[in-house]
Amino acid sequence: MNASELIVSLGNRLGIGELALSPEGTCSVIFDQDEVAFEVNSDRLFLIADIGPATGREDMYNALLRANHLGNGSAFGNLGLDWERDVFCLSKVIEADETEELFENQLALFVKTLRYWKEYLQNGPEAAEQEQASAIQDPARMA
Repeated sequence: MNASELIVSLGNRLGIGELALSPEGTCSVIFDQDEVAFEVNSDRLFLIADIGPATGREDMYNALLRANHLGNGSAFGNLGLDWERDVFCLSKVIEADETEELFENQLALFVKTLRYWKEYLQNGPEAAEQEQASAIQDPARMA
């Protein structure tokens, strides 16, 4: 499926009806309180989400850089800094045609990872680990 078809399929699967990309190739979905923006550029679908404010959080850089290494802690995406807004972000690129199942699996991992880093930023690594363990025990909390 191409990016537009994946977005329409996601809307149907979530029961929110006709989800479609804007003329600019963007849309967003809020999973509980976690907004994920979708943006199409060429044949690529970008998933983008804010983790939280970066102001005064230089203590996070080491953890974020470690998580970026080989994608192990970033849902095989990227953790970064939107320097214009001074916000930590998580992003992921999905290339060209994907199956619906693979897209949904990648999106679920993305949202789970977003929640982990939001918890980490707000309450520290121990709380984030506890939240992640809870999500594994109750998969409905993942997405």
